[in-house]
Amino acid sequence: MHKNSRQLSPLQPPLSIKPQIEALATALDRFLINFDKRGACSPLEQRDLLEDANPLEDIIQHCAKFGYELFSHPSHWRFTFQAQSSEGEYVVVVPGLEELGNRHGEPYYIPHLLLSPTIAYL
Repeated sequence: MHKNSRQLSPLQPPLSIKPQIEALATALDRFLINFDKRGACSPLEQRDLLEDANPLEDIIQHCAKFGYELFSHPSHWRFTFQAQSSEGEYVVVVPGLEELGNRHGEPYYIPHLLLSPTIAYL
């Protein structure tokens, strides 16, 4: 760890993950197309749609970048999947984020909630 933690910069994903991102996006597209209105297309039309620009690649790239930034930070983190107030049944769409300790490795008595989970009520 760098002696002056203010000079730390987050890790960036290496270029070598690009083929993994493309492979994951292609696999997800082939699965998810069955749940999309495009699933009613012919196999030839589906292939053409899969060859178009893939927005899933952008999402996966952003997730990878977030992961590298999160895990290169000197604090300890935890995802949280419970809403602050639950009125009925819900599904967590995006988990929340809690910081468990400070940049010097000292744990907090009570974790700091940095980002509340995004939920969708059923």
